[in-house]
Amino acid sequence: MDAGNWAGKGFTLIELLVVIAIIALLMAILMPSLRRAKHQAQATVCKSNLHQWATIFSMYTNEYDGHFMPGLIQKHWNGRYTWIHTLRPYYADNNDIRLCPRASRTVSEGGDYPWAAWAIWERSDAANFPYINRDYGSYGINWWVGDDGDDQQGGWYKGANKWRTAHQRNLNNIPVFMDCGFMLARPLDTNPPPEYDGEFVWAPNEGMSRVCHNRHNGGINMAFMDWSVRNIRLKKLWLLKWHRNFDTNVYNLINWPQWIARYD
Repeated sequence: MDAGNWAGKGFTLIELLVVIAIIALLMAILMPSLRRAKHQAQATVCKSNLHQWATIFSMYTNEYDGHFMPGLIQKHWNGRYTWIHTLRPYYADNNDIRLCPRASRTVSEGGDYPWAAWAIWERSDAANFPYINRDYGSYGINWWVGDDGDDQQGGWYKGANKWRTAHQRNLNNIPVFMDCGFMLARPLDTNPPPEYDGEFVWAPNEGMSRVCHNRHNGGINMAFMDWSVRNIRLKKLWLLKWHRNFDTNVYNLINWPQWIARYD
């Protein structure tokens, strides 16, 4: 057969199906690797965001003799003293750093825990937060670092347990700012692990559910009081000193649910 006849023959249906099958097989092989690469890139951006937040918190506490902002309690219910509003002069209009790339959509936008961003305007009481009611994000502060008093929710949150300032020992084990399902988290050593990945409970004795999310391959990213940033495995959340009297010995007593037991 000469070249001209071969050029005019084209591909048969079987040949086309074979090519399509090969392409599909290659895509099936490559997709997990591409997905992992994408997640790794997102985790890198998330850590970069938290490094910027660590710098912002460091600047603020240096300016105020080591003290953190008061935070959010009943007498400050309008949001004026939250990190969102208080730190606004430091991050200005750079709202992108409030979002982990893996959790950039709010629930109303189709986001789902553990990859949902929070939005104040989605709350039924948003009108009570005039300083922050149009704000959103996917990071939150450790409520226990705030320089204020008790939160009178059933007596769960004692002001005496709060750190208040960055003048502490073992700073690299005190969480400040992290991947979070809301703008703040108040973990207690009595908090059980979530029953499933993405469980989010508002009850006072479920505070760890706001941060115990498999957002980054079995862990979350976190900025500590020494202004370092690292990935923390989910089980290890119970080994951190969230507040002054947080009992890390509970780690050895926890009956881990199956979804979290597989993570180191």
